[in-house]
Amino acid sequence: MCVHGGLSPSVNTLDQIQSIDRKLEVPRDGPMCDLLWSDPDGEKVTVWPICHATARGMCLCVCVCVCLCLCLCLCLCASSRLCNLLSDATLS
Repeated sequence: MCVHGGLSPSVNTLDQIQSIDRKLEVPRDGPMCDLLWSDPDGEKVTVWPICHATARGMCLCVCVCVCLCLCLCLCLCASSRLCNLLSDATLS
């Protein structure tokens, strides 16, 4: 699974992600906001929800433990952040 930002404590199934209405303005909280704007936080955070202030407002932090647990619950082998994949890519 590849998302723009990160994961959401409100999402327990892939069907919940598929049911999100993507034609709406992004809300300030909830699953759509989390999938777009949550950030990785190394191994500092071990439970949901941990919020921190960023330039764009409050944001959820996602640690490795949470990511692994959600991947297991959603039967995924990996979860990637699109913004990291794009910024790490090199173009020739």
